[in-house]
Amino acid sequence: MPFPVTIAGEEVASAAALAQLVRRDAARGGSTIEDGVGPATWLLQVRGLRRPELIGLAAALISLPEGAAIAEGCRLATALGESVLGPLVLGALTSHDVGLLLTPDPGSDGAVEDAVLAAAASVVDASNAQNRDTLLAHMRRAGRTDLELPILLEHGTADELREWLPAVLTETATLPEDTLAALRRLADTDTDRGAAARQALNATS
Repeated sequence: MPFPVTIAGEEVASAAALAQLVRRDAARGGSTIEDGVGPATWLLQVRGLRRPELIGLAAALISLPEGAAIAEGCRLATALGESVLGPLVLGALTSHDVGLLLTPDPGSDGAVEDAVLAAAASVVDASNAQNRDTLLAHMRRAGRTDLELPILLEHGTADELREWLPAVLTETATLPEDTLAALRRLADTDTDRGAAARQALNATS
């Protein structure tokens, strides 16, 4: 174990003490340890903290019934880019109370759910049909077309593209250039997925 570690000039003796420190900083929207940033940023700069401890900390935070902790744990999962955290992030969408997920996230301008969905887009295996169905349903309800569309384009089946893509395109005012290019490339393919993309483009143009 790497403890004790030094954070902001103070010795942190254990994983439990670190978790408490992170929870306090997260609840205040960051800046209590390092000005202008939250735990998911400054944790990566703590000398002596190893990746396994950071993964364990992210998992613990995501599991807590605290909005700020969940959101910060998800930001840490995103920063780490660890797919091993994918099932836990995905589970947060269904295991935590909806009211808790909809509370404001102290570390951003959005809700706790937004942080969870952003992490899910990063670390959940969207090639798995069951995972993808859960992700797309939650992103659709949250209006997160920015997260929904890349998953559809990369992993969506022809049926999923026909079901979800027209609504996503209708609700998206301006597509990022790289996303639009990916959509056009898909629509140009002679496949069932390409036909579904062309149909959606024609229906919304």
